[in-house]
Amino acid sequence: MLSKAIMNEEHNSQVSIFVGNLNIQCVEINLHDAFSLYGTINNIRIMRSRKNISLGYGFVAMGSNQETQAAIEGLNGTVLLGRSLRLSISL
Repeated sequence: MLSKAIMNEEHNSQVSIFVGNLNIQCVEINLHDAFSLYGTINNIRIMRSRKNISLGYGFVAMGSNQETQAAIEGLNGTVLLGRSLRLSISL
């Protein structure tokens, strides 16, 4: 089912991964270290409040649809900084 969602995307569009349930202490390098095991990372963004406090979620854009699928399958439910990650396709 995941691969169908990715395959339905246009070839030139970049699919981002929604990363939820982040520890508020999580910074971009933590996500980079986890996601880089699955391929090239094009962008990482952790959403923050106006006071620069993490909102507990972010987005990661991988280099290809195959890398996106591998990262979601490999990291969904894994623990990062004491929190179980919730990953899904961000359309």
